[in-house]
Amino acid sequence: MTHFLVVANAAAGSTEQDGVRRAVGIIAESGTVSLRWTEPEDDLDALVTELAPDAIVIAAGDGSIHHVANALGTETLSAIPFGIIPSAPPTISPGVWGSLWIPS
Repeated sequence: MTHFLVVANAAAGSTEQDGVRRAVGIIAESGTVSLRWTEPEDDLDALVTELAPDAIVIAAGDGSIHHVANALGTETLSAIPFGIIPSAPPTISPGVWGSLWIPS
C-alpha cells in the first residue's frame, strides 16, 4: 500500500484547511496518509526520514510550495514522487503554473 505524506501550511485559513482535509480523504482512497501541518522552521528532511513516505503531496500556496521544495532539496525530491495541490492563487507568473491552479 502506498504511503503518502501530505505537507500543508500550518498558518492556512479554515477554508483552506477544509480543502486540504477533503483532498486527504480522496488520497486516502489510494493508500495511507500522514498529514502534517508545517511551519517554515520545521525540519522537513527529518520528517521525510521519519515517515518514509512513498510519495509527497504539497498542499499549499506557491510560497509554501517553494519553501518545501527548497527545504527538501533535489536529492529527496528526485528520489520520491511528489505532487502539488495548489490551495491559494499563485503570485508567480501564470505561465509557470499552466493549468495547475483550479480556483475554488
